Amino acid sequence: MEYEMEMVREEEREIERIAELPDAEKWEISDELLEVIVESEEELNPREVSEFMALIKGHHTRDIFRKVIKTAMRINHAKTTEILERY
Repeated sequence: MEYEMEMVREEEREIERIAELPDAEKWEISDELLEVIVESEEELNPREVSEFMALIKGHHTRDIFRKVIKTAMRINHAKTTEILERY
């Protein structure tokens, strides 16, 4: 249980940090997160597709990043963590 709470706290810190990035870096991280999904060839549910579409269209809100990162972590935790650590 404590481990899960720490993971949630870490995820929230990442979201806050990303929200403060300059727009150019938000676009870069968006592209890289999208690559995680495309490379996996895993099917997304309609909600996940709409969240990625919002990100592609430039809706760089905390909520959208939170949801996209959660999906990317589910699909490829190691790659997503690597991306987040670079920013």
